Amino acid sequence: MLDFLLSYFGINYIGCIEEANPAMTWLFELPFILALNTRIIIGTIIYELLRFIQVNTEITYKCMLIFALGVENYIIFLHATWLTLYF
Repeated sequence: MLDFLLSYFGINYIGCIEEANPAMTWLFELPFILALNTRIIIGTIIYELLRFIQVNTEITYKCMLIFALGVENYIIFLHATWLTLYF
């Protein structure tokens, strides 16, 4: 969720970054509350899918979780770097 907040404010208010993911560009064109609710719904769906995988196959769940956390941390690192360089 932190990556969404940093991206939304970086794109719409500060103007220092652009969304590179074409599948997510539409989300940042929405008003903040609608975009936040949409992102929460997307996150909930992903969470429920991971819970389903966890219940059925723990090894797959661990691998997917490690991968997802790694990608998320990398994105947060990029946002922090962009904000640091901009200011």
